[in-house]
Amino acid sequence: MREENLADEETWETLIAIYQGNPLWLELTATLIRELFDGRVAEFLQCEMPILDEGLQFQLSLAFGRLTQPELAAMSYLADRTEPVAVSQILNKIQLSPSELVNAVRSLKNRFLLDAIEQEKITLFSLNPVLKQYVKTHYS
Repeated sequence: MREENLADEETWETLIAIYQGNPLWLELTATLIRELFDGRVAEFLQCEMPILDEGLQFQLSLAFGRLTQPELAAMSYLADRTEPVAVSQILNKIQLSPSELVNAVRSLKNRFLLDAIEQEKITLFSLNPVLKQYVKTHYS
């Protein structure tokens, strides 16, 4: 962000958190901030987050273009959730066999497209805000 001459260094941590520290996502977003907000991160953060500019959407489209229908179904379901959910909850809501769903979730998790947390001895899954916004925009 320093290389992009971004201002408001005290807000950089917020920006990093929104874009999950992903270097490519941050680089593309930093360019957007420099071009449209004259480098002012604080002004950019006043917009509804996350913002997915064309470059970031293109990069995400490349990754999503390789997803299977079961993977897309799982991601679409998770994009509509406000809280993380267990695999068993997903299975009860979408039209996939248990094998299809388990394989889809495993594949997504291995590609770092799902966030997993342990809660009360149950693994719960969710999408980060960037992926959630992309799925809602392109697949819902």
